[in-house]
Amino acid sequence: MDRIESGERKAFVVISRTETKIWKGEFSARAVPQTIYEQSAFPSTFTGRRFSPRQMQQRLFDKITANLDSDYSQRISRSLRGAEEVYIVGSGKRKKFILNQFMNHLAKSQYLGSSKIHSVSNVDAEGLSKRELMALARMMEENTYAA
Repeated sequence: MDRIESGERKAFVVISRTETKIWKGEFSARAVPQTIYEQSAFPSTFTGRRFSPRQMQQRLFDKITANLDSDYSQRISRSLRGAEEVYIVGSGKRKKFILNQFMNHLAKSQYLGSSKIHSVSNVDAEGLSKRELMALARMMEENTYAA
């Protein structure tokens, strides 16, 4: 995962259980996101990986309890290293939702020490088009600087 370059001091993150999209630098319709996949979201027949009964039980438990995989959170936060402003959207009002779990992970992360993190919960990101997501990112950015 690439570190955010000096010209890309802001990032927009759409987080879900199976994939996360990160736009770096500009929030325009022509911007291309980096996609990070949750590896355990794919069946072992697709990835060629085999899991022990204990690993399968843990993955099932994680899916039932809506826990966000810590390795997945780590990969996302590592890709945000160097960002000064981070805008994050995802589902979550209750304690166990993905966005809240990721925000808790970021609070403990060494990768985003002095970054300003802004989030909006309860966004059905999978139901929004890329254009709508970019409009949301620009709106979050404007509201941050207007405040």
